[in-house]
Amino acid sequence: MAQGITSIQRSGWRFFPVWVIGALAVVIAVNVVFITIAEKTFPGETGGDPYDTGIKYNYVLNDAAREARMGWKITAATTGGNVVIKAQDRDGSVLSGQITAVALRPLGDPSRTPLHFSRGVDGAYHARESLAPGQWDVMTNIAARGQTYRITERLVVK
Repeated sequence: MAQGITSIQRSGWRFFPVWVIGALAVVIAVNVVFITIAEKTFPGETGGDPYDTGIKYNYVLNDAAREARMGWKITAATTGGNVVIKAQDRDGSVLSGQITAVALRPLGDPSRTPLHFSRGVDGAYHARESLAPGQWDVMTNIAARGQTYRITERLVVK
């Protein structure tokens, strides 16, 4: 055997490309898992027909302009979990008519809570149902004097 040959010591840096590729593979795998979970739990749509909703947007604008011309003032508030709706016409007179409303959570549980109203001595409409604490979107339709008015209010029940 040759006397002058010694063993060559190998550096740990020879595995550096493998570490980089492995780290990138882990990041990509985690991203794929999170994207898959996100797509399965929320597909990105808030309505079932976004195209039709966009096409019908002119009707929404026309309704808003019509309601602005009516000059009605509709307010919704909560007192102790009960929804109170006050409806006044342009002159400040109390509107009497048919009120239908539904309360739903802005996020989370998609169930709707229908609200039924009775008119109080103050002229306001008081819901017979009580809402649980948290945020609620109350969508109200008021039919009075041969016209309808729609309003959505975000209410916080404490």
